[in-house]
Amino acid sequence: RSDVYFYTHPQVELAVFFGLQKRALHLHAGDRVEGGAINPDVGLEALQDAFLSKEHRLQVIDDFFRPEALHQLRDFLLE
Repeated sequence: RSDVYFYTHPQVELAVFFGLQKRALHLHAGDRVEGGAINPDVGLEALQDAFLSKEHRLQVIDDFFRPEALHQLRDFLLE
């Protein structure tokens, strides 16, 4: 696994979003989650139907990510 480091040159169009002018940017190599990150038991069509039928357009999704994906995400954030 190799992490990559970049030095960014001024990019006015990205400054609004990322503020990366003259700063080091660390790009994590990342690892794929075996079997995918999204829980296959989540009924995406039912969730979409529920979302579209609500006036406020807000949807809570429990157990969206598989436990393996959450573990990898946690390890990445603690790195």
